Amino acid sequence: GEANLLTHLLARAVPSYLANAGVRTALLRLPVPLVFAITAGRTSATVRVGRGAVHIDNGIADDAMVVVEGDVEPLLQLATGHLVREIATLRVKRP
Repeated sequence: GEANLLTHLLARAVPSYLANAGVRTALLRLPVPLVFAITAGRTSATVRVGRGAVHIDNGIADDAMVVVEGDVEPLLQLATGHLVREIATLRVKRP
């Protein structure tokens, strides 16, 4: 199905959270995936980290080890900051 807003925001946020080489190496080399779900209001998403990959899916998976309930605002701020940085790097070419 179509990814929900929280799934999209997490997909944008994960690279920022994994920017630290030590954290990235430790998490991605986990032999067993770390599976956790995040809920924000009525929206939820599941994040799987390990075995060299990160997967984000809609909803709360049955194998989620923990469910974190929170607000979507920090993710929106992170995604907005990322978008602003992308826009700042754009160059407009005039004919």
